[in-house]
Amino acid sequence: MPNDRIRRCCVAIMLALAGCAGAPTPDTTFEETLDAHIQAIQNRDLAALEATITTGDELILIFPGGQRTTTREEYMAFHREWFASDTWTMGFERLGVIQGRDFAVAMVRTLYEDVRDGERVQSQSWLTLTFRKENGRWALFHDQNTRIP
Repeated sequence: MPNDRIRRCCVAIMLALAGCAGAPTPDTTFEETLDAHIQAIQNRDLAALEATITTGDELILIFPGGQRTTTREEYMAFHREWFASDTWTMGFERLGVIQGRDFAVAMVRTLYEDVRDGERVQSQSWLTLTFRKENGRWALFHDQNTRIP
C-alpha cells in the first residue's frame, strides 16, 4: 500500500508538472493523459486542458445538438467561455478504451448539471474522445458529444 501511495503521488506531481510545462511528456501514458483531460474539464483548468490537445490547427469538436467546430482555436475559445461559468458540474463514467500504438479512443458517459434561469438542468451524453500520438505524446484531436434522450 505505501508504494502505491507513493506511486500515485509521483504520478500526480508528474501530471502537475506536465501541465505547467504546457504539454504531457512523451512518457506520459494514454490513461494518464485521459485522466488529465477529464480533470482539466472538471476543474475548469484551461491551461491543463490545452496541455492534452493537439498542437496542430485542426481539432474537431461536435456538440450534442450537432454543431461542429474544426479548429484548435475554436475548441479553446469554446472552453474559455464555458469554463468562465461556475454553475455547472460534469461527471464522467468511463465505459471503455481502445488503444493502439498511435491512436486511442475513450468512450465515456457524462452527467452534466447546471442552473439556468434559477432552474436546475441535467443532461446525459455519450462522449467519444479520440487521441493520437503527436511528437511522442498523446493529444486529443476529435471530441464528439452526443446527448442521450
